Amino acid sequence: MHKAEAIHKLYPNVATTVDFVAYDANGDVVNYDEAAVDAEVAAQDIRSERDSKLQSEVDPVAGNALRWADLTSDEQTAWATYRTALLNVPQQAGFPDVTWPTKPE
Repeated sequence: MHKAEAIHKLYPNVATTVDFVAYDANGDVVNYDEAAVDAEVAAQDIRSERDSKLQSEVDPVAGNALRWADLTSDEQTAWATYRTALLNVPQQAGFPDVTWPTKPE
């Protein structure tokens, strides 16, 4: 996520941004909390990385019925646990500073 997108997400009254200066529909400057915007950018970056891991690591295993059926019960449990841990990354204390779960072998 880009900083301008985060500004618009957090401050719906912002009509446009130019060089990270936010303006409302009347052209008046809108003050915003830069730390909150930076935190939103970091959070969205982590969510994007999490989504990428789900798509590139989990989906090829869990989303393929033949591959899934070849796994042992313990392996299926490990992959299901990993998937759940990835989905729960945004709920970790300290988010967006996270500890990534370990991918099953």
